[in-house]
Amino acid sequence: MLPQGSTSLELIAASTESESAQLTPQDQQLSEMNNEIFASKFVIRHALGKRWEIGAEMPFFISRDKTVNTIKTQTTNESENEGPGDLTLSTTYRWLESQRGGMGLLTGIDLKIPTGDEDHQLGTGTWDTGFRAVASYRTPIGFPFLMGIYTWNNETERNGIETDKGNELELALGLKTAFWHGLALQVSGFYSCLTENRIREMGGKEAVFDQYQTSGFFIALRYRPIKSLELNLFHKSTYHLDDDFRLEGSPLKLDAKPSRSYGLALKYFWW
Repeated sequence: MLPQGSTSLELIAASTESESAQLTPQDQQLSEMNNEIFASKFVIRHALGKRWEIGAEMPFFISRDKTVNTIKTQTTNESENEGPGDLTLSTTYRWLESQRGGMGLLTGIDLKIPTGDEDHQLGTGTWDTGFRAVASYRTPIGFPFLMGIYTWNNETERNGIETDKGNELELALGLKTAFWHGLALQVSGFYSCLTENRIREMGGKEAVFDQYQTSGFFIALRYRPIKSLELNLFHKSTYHLDDDFRLEGSPLKLDAKPSRSYGLALKYFWW
């Protein structure tokens, strides 16, 4: 959380690649899909007094390329989209301060506004609300932290199919090291799962996921040459743990390879 009365402006750019395939219960491949995303995000945050912070995030998809190959018909569908994503407004309250030692505790609410084009997969098409809490503790090497986020997703409609992302719980455990000669490291591992069914539209059909679990890790190298400027280089890998689903009632498998993101972030602070 920012110091009292300060503001930060951050520009993030990242490239993400993912691959997946639809299989029958007998492991016969039906189709495969490749996604390549290059996106930027603008983030502004401002500290209101010692305890409150407000912020906004606006992503922009520079390119979102999707290729779907259907094995049976030997057909390939390609799509290329670009444009703004969903705007997120956030507020955070600091219950305990850990900068000077001891326990730290933050809670916050994030409201996602459907400003992105859902038909081109640039947005969710729903107003989603996230509730988060972060507990940390100052040590000689930095700040170990535990984070929990619960996201409540609304229903929407896509190509005549009622869809629901399903409410989701995410947990993360990590460490932000203290700066040493302008350098610091942030590492974390995370786990995410649904708390109810996820309903998606696939080729004009209803796909129902009873369970959808992912895990992964995040690592960032932080460089702060001066007090008001910070540069981050980061990597994120996400692994899919359980992707069985039903398409129009027929059981299928989604064999998803790990998705990987690489990016950089430039952050500027002023008081």
